[in-house]
Amino acid sequence: MTERDPKKTGNYLVNPRKAFVIHEDNIVALQEYRKGNKQAFKEMVEKRNALAEEGIPYWNTDHDAEMVEWAKERTDNAVIRGWKFPTVKRRKK
Repeated sequence: MTERDPKKTGNYLVNPRKAFVIHEDNIVALQEYRKGNKQAFKEMVEKRNALAEEGIPYWNTDHDAEMVEWAKERTDNAVIRGWKFPTVKRRKK
């Protein structure tokens, strides 16, 4: 795996052979869009919303545990560097 200086940017370059796709429906929508279906992304979002309302993941769940661990590590490192995160989450109505 190739990477930039993540301490500065937090951005990583990944070897495409080791990469995985989380939102596979995005690829299908892009292919459909290129074939002329200009509503492909709108249709994708509508399908996602329907699945989300049913509590069904619309993403590839194969790497969920890995992603959770990655997010936890990055958050812990950010806190060590002094980042402040809200302790109470409130949605705007």
